[in-house]
Amino acid sequence: MQSSANAVLEKANYPGRPDISVYWSPGCSMCLNTKEFLEKRGVPYESVNCVTQPAGREELAAVGLRGLPVVRKGKKFCYVQSLDVVAEFLGLPRGDRRLLTPAELIERWDTILQRARAIVTSFSVEDLARRATRDKPRTVLVLSSHVYQIPEVFIRVIEEDLVEYEDLQNKPRADIRTRDDLLAFIERVMAGFEDWRTRRGAAAIPETVMTYYGEQPSYRVLERAVWHSAQHVRQIDTVSAGLGGEFQVPAALYADLPMPERLWA
Repeated sequence: MQSSANAVLEKANYPGRPDISVYWSPGCSMCLNTKEFLEKRGVPYESVNCVTQPAGREELAAVGLRGLPVVRKGKKFCYVQSLDVVAEFLGLPRGDRRLLTPAELIERWDTILQRARAIVTSFSVEDLARRATRDKPRTVLVLSSHVYQIPEVFIRVIEEDLVEYEDLQNKPRADIRTRDDLLAFIERVMAGFEDWRTRRGAAAIPETVMTYYGEQPSYRVLERAVWHSAQHVRQIDTVSAGLGGEFQVPAALYADLPMPERLWA
């Protein structure tokens, strides 16, 4: 398990490089959010695309970090799954914003997932086989299933103390190959989510949870899961509109979620 606490590479030497680096990969929503956060604050940083720059992955492996994004400052590295973590690590102001309550986040998530189901149901077999993003070889089918893998895993984290879940959340599921597979998966996830939301919901969420990147405040994990799903729903909604459909998710449903402004990395 990796920790979100600072990792230090004592023998690191970065001649001629900025003091701050962001290690990222295309299609990573938190990576995009991290870069936007620094750009808005005028913080210069080195952009290290770990897909096109394998040396970046080697640097992270040297400090025992396997996920992305990671921010480096000098010899210290920080694994990032929240903008609060970026702000704390770099000593930057987070900025005033409205924090939705856990109950509000869950209700918002439910509405967004319901809208996403309508979008995905409208896709044909041919639509689902299309490439979904310009910066990552991910089909509409894979992206659509990813939207629902996130809440499925979140509930398991809360109810089953699941810790090692990165692959379950981020890698394509081998059992989802067809449109029927996808729609059946969405129905299963939504049924489980509705049952959990109505019977347990916010009251069942502890103050902290153990994750594959260390013990975390549960609010950060919940908020991250909600906006992570929402960002990908924005993407499939855009794909649908590009195929001649109408946008299904009003912008108001994204309000107060700390999402990236840009759609793609």
